[in-house]
Amino acid sequence: MLLCLALIAGLASHGAAGADERPSKVATPPSPAGITLPQAPQAKEPAEPGGSAGSSKTTPLAKPGSAVTGTTRSLPMASQGPEAVPPPTELPKGLRPPSRSITGEAAAGGSTEPKPGSTEGSSATPASAPAPTSGSGVPDPRASGGVTSAPGKSEAAPVDLQPAPVESKPVVGLDLKPGPIPELKRATVNEIIATTSKGRNAYRIADNARVIVVDMPDIRDQGLMFGRLVLFIERANAPKSRLMFLPEVQGWLKQNKATIESLTVGNNLRASELARFFNTARFQGEALTPDERQLYDWLLAWNVLQETAHGVTATAPEHILISFPQASSVAGCNGCSVTQSQRETIARHELAHAKLATDLVYQHYSEWFWSQALTPMMRERFTKFLQVRGYDPNNRDLLANEAQAFLMHTPDSTMFSAQLLGITEAELQAMRNLFESGLPPRPLATSASSPRF
Repeated sequence: MLLCLALIAGLASHGAAGADERPSKVATPPSPAGITLPQAPQAKEPAEPGGSAGSSKTTPLAKPGSAVTGTTRSLPMASQGPEAVPPPTELPKGLRPPSRSITGEAAAGGSTEPKPGSTEGSSATPASAPAPTSGSGVPDPRASGGVTSAPGKSEAAPVDLQPAPVESKPVVGLDLKPGPIPELKRATVNEIIATTSKGRNAYRIADNARVIVVDMPDIRDQGLMFGRLVLFIERANAPKSRLMFLPEVQGWLKQNKATIESLTVGNNLRASELARFFNTARFQGEALTPDERQLYDWLLAWNVLQETAHGVTATAPEHILISFPQASSVAGCNGCSVTQSQRETIARHELAHAKLATDLVYQHYSEWFWSQALTPMMRERFTKFLQVRGYDPNNRDLLANEAQAFLMHTPDSTMFSAQLLGITEAELQAMRNLFESGLPPRPLATSASSPRF
């Protein structure tokens, strides 16, 4: 799957408590130093009327601030207490409401901020490709010493989750003017890694057309587009059958001493997972943020997703989308810098997830290796290593996917090592040798003397 890879700074201390499946009151633990997140008012507005029967258009999502409709049942979050209350429908101060929803109704006013996804001012000129490495990994460098910040303290200022809208050609089936659609340039892995740009760019891997790369300017920009997707698909203590409301996301970040920047360092997302996210938003009546809506528009334009009368489906063969940031820094966030070496490391790790998603034999082997070749002790060590970094310890496919990417594509000891795993160097090397030994072609075993059933 998921790469998802997403790497998390500051999540080492958060628990693995189960997430609820019902909108509930956002917990308000003491705010860690460096984060100021005011509480949202609890006012509610009436639900948006549904579409007319027989319409050929895709069922619209709710306007920002509308009440959640539908019959989804869920349980309170373990950390929220027994009382279930309707979610807040207004954002905390400092957050602009979404300027548009899936219904296409723009908010009054506007913004003078740069358009997300705009290539204006971009310098996307490929540099000479660096020499390929034997593999790389993507654990959050800030969580293991690659990039440091004060312990127990978030360095990032509160982040506005709602960038300004952009104008362009509307997508069929939705009454909305989405942003510009990046051209899917065909490029090799080395060419993509060596390319520098200040905007969002997209590529199709030259030797694997099913893999699409979204190259993000920095990890803050990446978090704005993919943050709720990561929570919905990967995080162990976030709801999995509904989208978190924006005030809930802010509360989750505060509770876990995280920021939108530390939520994801790199991503790998199957088209079916992307479809489930957007379909759930539609069923739930939850408005998309402008960044999420922009991603939705891109996926339709690239034929990764296809609209039906009531939602979207993944096209066949299924694509996988990966993202990673440019070598960059983020204003106001001392632990958010990414070096060119770290960019390559993150990219190589996410590409390992893309290989697993598009190579069925490699996928089956990785799953077999996790469940059959690794000893119970090694599986336990890997599970703890991943759980501390926010991965769901109950998602077997996710664990197998991450294990192969860390084990075989993360030679950087500041990101993944025997010490971080809690084993010796000899044990780690033995695991790598064991994984490689099962990859060469081998015949299917048969025997004339084998008993019949």
